[in-house]
Amino acid sequence: MYCKTCGEKNGENDGYCKKCGAPLNKEIKKEGATSTSQANKKPMTKATKIKLGVGFGLIICLIVTYQLLNRYYSFEAQVNRHIETIQEADATKLSSQLVTYDSNFEISETSIQPLISYLNETPTYMREVSDRLRNEATAFDFSYELYIEQSGKHLGMFDRYQLVIEPVYIEVETTIDGAEISVNGGDPESYQSSQVLVIGPVSPGLHAFTASFNAETAQLQYEENAVVLGGYGSDYVYLPLHAVTIEIATDIADTAVYINDNEIAQLEGETGTFGPIAWEEDSYLTLKKAYDSGALESQEVYLAEYDNYYYISMNQVEQYEVDSFLQALYYDIEALNASLNDQNRQRIANYLVEGEENSLFTTFTNAAETYVNDDDVSDTRYRSDLTDFEVIDLHTYAVTYTLEVEVFHSWDSDKDDLYHYLTFEGIVVYDDARQELQLHSVEVVTD
Repeated sequence: MYCKTCGEKNGENDGYCKKCGAPLNKEIKKEGATSTSQANKKPMTKATKIKLGVGFGLIICLIVTYQLLNRYYSFEAQVNRHIETIQEADATKLSSQLVTYDSNFEISETSIQPLISYLNETPTYMREVSDRLRNEATAFDFSYELYIEQSGKHLGMFDRYQLVIEPVYIEVETTIDGAEISVNGGDPESYQSSQVLVIGPVSPGLHAFTASFNAETAQLQYEENAVVLGGYGSDYVYLPLHAVTIEIATDIADTAVYINDNEIAQLEGETGTFGPIAWEEDSYLTLKKAYDSGALESQEVYLAEYDNYYYISMNQVEQYEVDSFLQALYYDIEALNASLNDQNRQRIANYLVEGEENSLFTTFTNAAETYVNDDDVSDTRYRSDLTDFEVIDLHTYAVTYTLEVEVFHSWDSDKDDLYHYLTFEGIVVYDDARQELQLHSVEVVTD
């Protein structure tokens, strides 16, 4: 037997190498041990092999299934499925996936239609929502109208990520108390400026707002499609109805009020407040008063959107003009009393309707003749004061005035001066052709 360590030849029964001392039966013993161990081990049965195969298969199946479920229920996968539904913009599918924490908002195909409309009409918004939900930094931000929330588990193992919708409350304002506000064709609500009108909860998205007001003075409607997405606090929508409320004052009682030649109201007395009145650019206001002989109409006054007070004179003649007319008349009567010449007589005739044919001409000239022929009268003086003025017909005015009359006697007549205080009522007319006033008639009321 040769030593495998140094190659020295040894005897068959030698246990160790004579040269190097290495054991010579080591390999033989190992082989024998192995043979003995293999001889003692029982062979594996077919059933055992099947059981082991099934076990290994189940383990592999479970591992694969878990991996598949883990991938299916991952954040990215669940959010992508939500995003796919959003991008389809199908009300039925989306309403089945949405949840809300507002107990006053019921999710349905109808209630989320504003969101569906906005998704369909605004591709940029759809991309914005998709990008925001994919990003874990913004997906869970509940200040947005749509956000992701982790709630519970799938199969008790995987986080559930649900899509939450945050309904909105809309503060609506218009310009007229009593106007009716409706959203998406729903039941209208009455607006009062003293209260805040809040409509909601409604779905975020594209909404159709309508404000309307119907009255004798105005039939108004304003429509607007507004995007309301919510966020912190209420959204605000302003629906302007272009109307004005005006206060009118004039100098003739009970006139009719016209806007763009359409009668809208009647003054009671000389003042009135009206509105709301439909306002458009270049709208104008006029007053009209009907009389037996015709209608008196004011000049056109243009309505300003933010002005609410208008004084409109109806008279072609103001009261101060009639007062000045009477003072001028009696000033020339003083001259007539001093000299009955043709020039003075003609001046008086010019003040009177029908001139010298008017009975007042005879009254004035007879009185003047008396003073002229009385040697004791040195002078006369008249002071008139208009106290009342009223339009009674087209270009016709009823007047009341007082007249102070002083008759001065010469110093050597031994007569006291005379003083009279009289009240007259008369009719003054405006001659439109001649554009001047004339006295029609007058009579003494008190003396």
